[in-house]
Amino acid sequence: MAFPLAATAARQARALEAQGHRPWPAPGWPWSVAQTLADCVSCHWPVAPEALAPHLPPGVEPDLHDGQAWLTIAALRVTGLRLRGLLPVPRLADGAELVVRATVVVGDRQASLLLDVAFSSRVAVEAARRLYGLPAASASIRVQRDASAVRVETSRTRPGGAPAVFHACVEATGPAVAAAPGSIEAFLHERFLLVAGRPGGRLVLVEQHRLPWRLAPARAGVSLQTVALPGLAQGAPALAHLAERLDQLVWAPERQEA
Repeated sequence: MAFPLAATAARQARALEAQGHRPWPAPGWPWSVAQTLADCVSCHWPVAPEALAPHLPPGVEPDLHDGQAWLTIAALRVTGLRLRGLLPVPRLADGAELVVRATVVVGDRQASLLLDVAFSSRVAVEAARRLYGLPAASASIRVQRDASAVRVETSRTRPGGAPAVFHACVEATGPAVAAAPGSIEAFLHERFLLVAGRPGGRLVLVEQHRLPWRLAPARAGVSLQTVALPGLAQGAPALAHLAERLDQLVWAPERQEA
């Protein structure tokens, strides 16, 4: 068991050796968390800037592609989760994640605004809350690969009793390739900063690093969707993608006044 875990940790750390695809250099101080993302499903909806604006923290602006901001619902499996200097702990290192994010700009950096984050692992929920100050919730999340398709079923109850549900089947329609610079795929996925608003107007900024995504175009059938804020994900997604595996490094958060 120890050898595969050590190999996973070494492979994750090597991701930092390639940085030419980044719009700015990775932070000069050590990263704090590593993880491997697998069976990544992403569904995307264009959003009018004025519809997204009421949900933006102070100091955060919509980032537009052809005049539209974009909202993404992404689901994936997480494996090999570990703190720097440690090996992944079997069972505790694995789980599933659901993220609702929007394309934004903070200063001169493109970012993903986290509108909702949920994990199947209670350990991951506590780490996201305590270490990163992110608005994470615990949820039932199943991400299951079936031939060329990935099925996602997530559910939880929000405070006040409102359901948050996302059921989708996403099937690849072509081979996985790296996103071309300037493409909508690169605009949606090649973002290395996460941002979340906190009470009192504070922003939490989290730098991350990974190799370029290799994305397969996909067809998404979304049967249930109540995880996005009302009005931000209308009808069927305009775009969808599948990605198989990617290693990711995450730095300790920057906290700043908005």
